Amino acid sequence: MAGITKRQRKVLRQLMELARTREQASHLRELGAKFDQWREGIITGDDLDSAIHKYHQGPARDVYFRYGSTNAPEVIVGMAVGLSFLSRDDIPDDLWQEVAHRAKMLGYALDME
Repeated sequence: MAGITKRQRKVLRQLMELARTREQASHLRELGAKFDQWREGIITGDDLDSAIHKYHQGPARDVYFRYGSTNAPEVIVGMAVGLSFLSRDDIPDDLWQEVAHRAKMLGYALDME
């Protein structure tokens, strides 16, 4: 992160936490819908148990590993923007070009303005 100040590094770590929280909430809402279906008798307890297991082995694990490293927060934040867990409005102007560049490097199409 050449050229990134200590304050910007701190902001990037805060943005990573915000993105982690939003992504986790998205996955938990999906799991919550399974609980609702179980309560309404739409799915069985076994179906719910399977959904919980899939959540734990998939999205929960992915989020844990994705946001667990702080080695390259500008890359993680760029990915979070690309995945729409963070928006342009979340990123300070002095970091936007770096974050957008990282997102583009990861294959996400962003407006660089």
